[in-house]
Amino acid sequence: MAKSTKPKYAEARARNYTVAELKKLNWDVKHPNSGGNILEEKEAKHFDPRFDELLGKDRPDFLIYAAGFPVAVIECKNEKTKIEVAIDEAKDYAEALSVNHFDVRIAIGVAGNEEDGVTVRNYYRDANGNWTEIQGNSYPLTQLLTLDQLNQVLLNKKPTIDLQIPTEAEFYEVAEEINKIMHEAKVNKSDRAVYLASIILAMQEGDIDTRPNVILEQINANVEAALRKKSKSSLKPIFSITGNKQKLRKQLPLIFHNLDRLNIRALMNSGADILGKFYETFLRYGNDAKELGIVFTPRHITNLMAELIDVGATDTVYDPSCGTGGFLIAAFTRMINQVGNNKRALDKIKLEKLIGTDVDSKISALAVANMIFRGDGRSNIYDDSCFTFNKFKKPFATKTLMNPPFAQTETENMFLEHCFSVLKPGGLSASIFTYAVLAEKNGKEWRADLLKNHQVLAVITVPDELFYPTSATTVIFICRPNIPHTGKVWFCRINNDGYKIKRKKRVETTGSQIDKVKNHYLTKQSERGFSIYTTLKKNDPLVELVPEAYIEPIDYDKAYINEKTEQLLREFTSFVLKYETDIKRLENKRHSILNAHIFDKPVQKGNVYLKDLFDINYGENSVKGNLEAGSTISISSQGVDNGCCGLFDLPITINELVITVPRTGSIGYSFVQEYPCNVDDNCMVMTLRQGIKLSVEEFYYVAAVIREEKWRYKYGRQITPYRLGEHLIDFSILDFKRVNTFRKRMNNKISL
Repeated sequence: MAKSTKPKYAEARARNYTVAELKKLNWDVKHPNSGGNILEEKEAKHFDPRFDELLGKDRPDFLIYAAGFPVAVIECKNEKTKIEVAIDEAKDYAEALSVNHFDVRIAIGVAGNEEDGVTVRNYYRDANGNWTEIQGNSYPLTQLLTLDQLNQVLLNKKPTIDLQIPTEAEFYEVAEEINKIMHEAKVNKSDRAVYLASIILAMQEGDIDTRPNVILEQINANVEAALRKKSKSSLKPIFSITGNKQKLRKQLPLIFHNLDRLNIRALMNSGADILGKFYETFLRYGNDAKELGIVFTPRHITNLMAELIDVGATDTVYDPSCGTGGFLIAAFTRMINQVGNNKRALDKIKLEKLIGTDVDSKISALAVANMIFRGDGRSNIYDDSCFTFNKFKKPFATKTLMNPPFAQTETENMFLEHCFSVLKPGGLSASIFTYAVLAEKNGKEWRADLLKNHQVLAVITVPDELFYPTSATTVIFICRPNIPHTGKVWFCRINNDGYKIKRKKRVETTGSQIDKVKNHYLTKQSERGFSIYTTLKKNDPLVELVPEAYIEPIDYDKAYINEKTEQLLREFTSFVLKYETDIKRLENKRHSILNAHIFDKPVQKGNVYLKDLFDINYGENSVKGNLEAGSTISISSQGVDNGCCGLFDLPITINELVITVPRTGSIGYSFVQEYPCNVDDNCMVMTLRQGIKLSVEEFYYVAAVIREEKWRYKYGRQITPYRLGEHLIDFSILDFKRVNTFRKRMNNKISL
């Protein structure tokens, strides 16, 4: 069998590409004698004497082995135009090997290279010797088969497979690669999301001729046809790829190649939200959100919010700052799942039930595309400011969902009030709000006015890293407008939303509390440290509306909190040993401080507010300028060395046993001060009130509990004497005897 002439170096690169892709698909690329699946051409020369009889001197680029026998052939060519040659040769090899000895039913052609893109075709030979291209969802595959897919074809004896939705990691990889390609093609960051939307719209409309001289024209023609069908021809200028794009012409085939790696054409027909999921991944991780001016609310949060306010098929849902459409998509998904195959109800949802605005025409266009990728519902998305929006007579919505822009002339409060103005009686609003708006002192008048006119139903703190790489402490804020607030509020804090930071991305992890939030919200369940269903504090001068002000302390395990108390004593001992020479002269003064607090049993019983035990004040103003070295222990906002930032020439301001709590820097990292010291105004100082007695052990226990509760003090809810004083401490948990024994052991260590 004659083989085509080929530049050896180029075809070698095609083979290298194939090996790399097989590895990504979790094939074992080792030699079959070593337990692997792949036999390369050079290895096949002398591998099996039957090859000479069947193939002569020729060998395929790769033979795929399973259970000790060849089951598939891969043939590679250096140019995409040679794909038919690659397929024909692979088929020839498979048929030749299947005479007498083997039964090779799968032939795969790979043509191209990483610079120009690669085409992959997979074929199956039935019992009658007929070859059929392998498909998923009635569309030819564009990626190499996985081992599971190959086995599925062979076992079922059919050229069809069940496609799996790609993993997040696969989405990330392709999104980043496409972004890199666009960068090399000199595409502005602000245009990349639009260009990809155009490419996907074009792919949805029909096949694309990827030859560089016609590819742009083909994309634009397909996009124009797609928009015309959706009655969105007005968006053609946004989604047209115009101008001198010679660099992009050369790079576009590579973008299609990377989309092919996801089998994206086949997955379009699966009914799964593959296009939307991939596009969302690209929007979030494939480019710079700051360049686009977009804040992406993660899908699991938009879904959660839509569920908490029970978005249904009969609702009219409005997002006044819709961005790329995340909340509308969450609502749309819930609504269409409820109507099933009811076409009339489905059409009504698509045409009437979803309304969004965004002041940026490009961003609102992305929302339209995003909705199209998910099956539609884009009819009522407008490039308009919500504050001038007048397409519908107020009130027109039953539910609002939003994440208002945090850095605009219009405040979050204004967006919320706007939502209230468009909601019909009985409507519900769910918003992402910055934490500070609901906790800071300068917002108390607005919060008080809010409660006079509207009912707050729930406030849920979400993880600080939710909008990584941007940092903002935020909450989910649920209201029923135009009804004065009465009754209770459900507060909750989410510590784990199922994601963690890894390699500068938020990736899935275990331990998500999202389902727990849903269940607790429905039943208004309280759980110490997590949620509480309670009335607002009547005499709260700040009118705080954040979970951290209401959620009860964690029901600490006795052994755990006593270990934390001992840890503080251990840290104090390390501090003393580190500064031993400098503070040795203060030892007598230390002992005089301790002697006033040494008891043979705990003094306090049960639950006590810190404000009833301590006077809580700020430290003295720090001395400005450079400090001279000296002999006074200086306590500031450090989270190590017992809060000591060094010994300086400063006056002693503390001559008794106190607890210091940083209000800046290492916020909440409390320490017990056993030596005379100077405490600057970066800390608060907790001094026993007149007539109150506490043992040394109880001091350390209180400090340990404050540390464990430091989560209450987020940006926008700074730690203050008032807030710290509202802590309720359960002294019954302290194992006095155990901690006393440990303290004596630490003191002996210092003495030695």
